[in-house]
Amino acid sequence: RAKVTLSRLADRRLLIRSLDATGSGLKVKAAGSRTILGGLRFSGDLTMSNLAAARKGASGVMTAKWSAARGGSGKPWAGTAYARFAKVATGRAELDRLLGPTPRLQAKAAYHDNAWAFSEARLDGAAGDVSAAGLFGPDGALKFTLDWNASGPFTAGPVEIAGKVKGDGALTGTLDAPRADLNA
Repeated sequence: RAKVTLSRLADRRLLIRSLDATGSGLKVKAAGSRTILGGLRFSGDLTMSNLAAARKGASGVMTAKWSAARGGSGKPWAGTAYARFAKVATGRAELDRLLGPTPRLQAKAAYHDNAWAFSEARLDGAAGDVSAAGLFGPDGALKFTLDWNASGPFTAGPVEIAGKVKGDGALTGTLDAPRADLNA
């Protein structure tokens, strides 16, 4: 169920004045406004409590806040987002160990010409962190640089690696077929 209040501005842009949506494990509450110089603002809160719908074996709750602003017609949207997870599990043992039950995600990005340019994206987990910057889109294309660190133990066949590791790398390809090249 969703309730949206929209306004068409004189320059043909749409302003989302309010958005309230509720679904199976989903709640969204957001509001928009126009600035005195003609720009737009949009901010809100999101709660996802049915992560199992995204992937079998997943569980937990994600709460997020975002805010975005656009200086005027033809200018990019720029914004920030923060997400926290509670009692999260992905169903993949090693990833769950690295993330722990309460990872945090934060990002700063701009949207223009059907692409997201991330100046900063950071995922902080219990035993691992990753920072990224780069582009997403159009057509699901990925082009990110990565810096990461993690705490062991890690297993690779008959070998166990203990202690801390760190490195850099790249995330490329597409959302449907991503490729991660990591250096340790």
